[in-house]
Amino acid sequence: MATSLAAILFTAVAAAASHAQAGNVDWADAALIGLPATAGAVIGAWAHQRIAPRGAVLAFSVLLLVSAGKLAL
Repeated sequence: MATSLAAILFTAVAAAASHAQAGNVDWADAALIGLPATAGAVIGAWAHQRIAPRGAVLAFSVLLLVSAGKLAL
């Protein structure tokens, strides 16, 4: 898993640098997406250590059911 993550990291950094150099990056949009995503990853890792697996599965199941209900209506 770590090897795959490292490969993705280098590929993503190279692609981002290339697009930034070409002027294809809207930094405001990148921050709008990247900063909350980073915060969500940190909060998710913190919560993962503190929430029982069964509780997490049940909460996610409820989220999926609510989402499916909204899509159906």
